[in-house]
Amino acid sequence: MTTIAPVLCPMELRPLGDCPLVSVLMPLHNYEQFVASAISSVLEQTYRNFELIICDDGSSDGSLRIAREFASCDSRVRVIRQENRGQASALNAAFREHRGEITCIIDADDAFLPDKLQRLLDYYRVHPDVGLLVHSMILLDQYDTPSDRIPFLSRFEHGWIGDKLILRGGRWRFMPSSALSFRSEVGAFAFPIPEEHFRKNGETLIYTLLPLFTCVGYIKEPLSYYRMHESNMSGYFMFDIETLRSWESSLILPNAAVNERLEALGYAQRLDLSRNLDLATIRFKIHMLETQPLGVRLEQFRKLMVLTLKDDLLGVGGKSLVLGGHLVSMLLSRPARQWIFNRMLSPSPLKRILQRFSEPGRSATVRVL
Repeated sequence: MTTIAPVLCPMELRPLGDCPLVSVLMPLHNYEQFVASAISSVLEQTYRNFELIICDDGSSDGSLRIAREFASCDSRVRVIRQENRGQASALNAAFREHRGEITCIIDADDAFLPDKLQRLLDYYRVHPDVGLLVHSMILLDQYDTPSDRIPFLSRFEHGWIGDKLILRGGRWRFMPSSALSFRSEVGAFAFPIPEEHFRKNGETLIYTLLPLFTCVGYIKEPLSYYRMHESNMSGYFMFDIETLRSWESSLILPNAAVNERLEALGYAQRLDLSRNLDLATIRFKIHMLETQPLGVRLEQFRKLMVLTLKDDLLGVGGKSLVLGGHLVSMLLSRPARQWIFNRMLSPSPLKRILQRFSEPGRSATVRVL
């Protein structure tokens, strides 16, 4: 008898309760200078029915002591302690303890705006088919001063995008952990996260996998802060080949893990990284910084141009900016190329101005935070 593989489609979600519990998961490792601010931002939420589950992943500084002090004063805070095994292990441990109908993640160096949980709940009630929700974030510089807003060029999506993700090789509007929330029954598809491959960036598997099983939603307004500093990937913008290789790995690993999960669940569909514009962009930059011959650079630019022109997340303005910047960089010396890449990726007043014109459907009069 022939077995027919299931087809990817959005799962049916249970109705939310009248006052649903929201579980906030915080993986924590050696962030004593930031963790008090992160915890306080959760405790100061206007929506009060939540639990904050902190998994200290073998911190050697004062992080655990600070977390336990908060837990001793508020029963909604629970602290788990484990040996250092990486971010995925910490997220897995926290998710095993969760009891909420909605799950959020907050990195221990970030912070929520006070109405974030209420805004999430309101959105989920209005859109009962949405199981994964993202929102904009405000970037904070090393002085805790707002410096930019993400996303910059590509737009958010809503509804069922699983088929589009397959066509794009897993690409959609990726956001950091602290912009992520999901209905807890949908989270069961992603957890446990494979710990051997995700000592860091475990959220990349959640983002890549869950849109294949549920409708996605977005809130355009920023609801959390992303703090840039020397200890996270966006804390500096002197990008070299080593940094780009790390970014390349952060795309390859979740796509491979998603394909393994799809196979284990009996689905025939797979993500093809040759279709992924983000990966093509990173590999183009690597080739440029390796000072390859002009013919090699032109071939890499051709591949990047084909994927960029096909992309349905960037508008005409965004595509022009991306291709124009990369074309100019290709014709310059290696130091000049690196300078351009840094400027393209760094927060700047110019990017905030360009943002007004580059996103699909965005008017030039829209205020950018």
